Amino acid sequence: MSAGRTDTGVHAFGQVVHFKAEGIPVENLKRALNHRLPEDIRVREAEIELDTFHSIYSAKSREYRYLWTHEDVPLWTGDFVVKVPFETSLANLEQVVSDVKGVYDCVHFRSAGSTDSGTKRDIKKIAISSQVLTHLYNKEADGILVNQLTIEANGFLYRMVRNIMGALFEICKGRQSDRSFIEMLEAKTSYRYTPAPAKGLCLFKVNY
Repeated sequence: MSAGRTDTGVHAFGQVVHFKAEGIPVENLKRALNHRLPEDIRVREAEIELDTFHSIYSAKSREYRYLWTHEDVPLWTGDFVVKVPFETSLANLEQVVSDVKGVYDCVHFRSAGSTDSGTKRDIKKIAISSQVLTHLYNKEADGILVNQLTIEANGFLYRMVRNIMGALFEICKGRQSDRSFIEMLEAKTSYRYTPAPAKGLCLFKVNY
C-alpha cells in the first residue's frame, strides 16, 4: 500500500510503499523489485519495518513540490516542468504565502470526486523559490529559470496542491488579489480557477 495517491501525470520522488513478504532477504529486495518493475518506476531503498508501521497512517506529513516557468522548456524537462504563458512575480507570491501556516478549512481547494470526510488540513510549510536548471548534456549551455512551490501538510485533499497552484496562477495573471486567495484558504469566499497541469507536481517526501 502506498503512502499517497497521485493523479495521472503527477510524479513521485519520495513515494513510500509497505507490504509483507517472506523468503526474500531485504538486501536483495531492491534489486529484485527493480528487475520486475517497468522502467518508469524504480525502488530507491528497501528496509524492514515494525509490524505496526503503515505507509499511510504512520505518516506525520507529506511534502509536494510544483515546478513551472514562462521560458521555453527543453525536451528533457517537458514532462516535469509546466510552461505558463505569463511571467511570475516571485516576490509577490512569496508575500502571499508568507504567513500561511496552521490549520485551514481547504474546502475550496478540493476537486469534485473527493472522498475525504473532512476538509481541514494542517499546513506546516508553504514556500516559493526558484532555481536554474542546466542542460542535461551541455553544462555550458544557458539554463532555464524554474519556479517552485513547496508545500507540506499533514494530509491533502483530492487535487489540493494543483488547485492551490491554479489559484495562485490567477494572481500571477492579475485576475485575483492576494487577499482573495487568503480568504479562500480561510473558507470565507471563493473564486474561479483552473487546476494547474499535473506534470509539474511531484510527491517529494513523506515524513514519519
